[in-house]
Amino acid sequence: GRASITTADGTVRRAALSGGVLSVKGGVVSVAATTFEYAEDIDRRRAERAKERAEEALKSAEDERALRLAKAKLERALLRMNIADER
Repeated sequence: GRASITTADGTVRRAALSGGVLSVKGGVVSVAATTFEYAEDIDRRRAERAKERAEEALKSAEDERALRLAKAKLERALLRMNIADER
């Protein structure tokens, strides 16, 4: 998914994340994510290559598991590209 983090000085940073847990306690939000990348850390060309590989995997998927995996990889690559464009 996508996250917008507002720092103490009011700066807003965008990030792409996947998996994990979010908790809110006493007005404090904590996130433990499987993957977390700030927009400025995303290599857009790498994300584009991942998108191309995922599209090829979609075309050649031979079973439901391979299809689900390819779709998830495509969604992640598209998210990373979109977040990278928001810098």
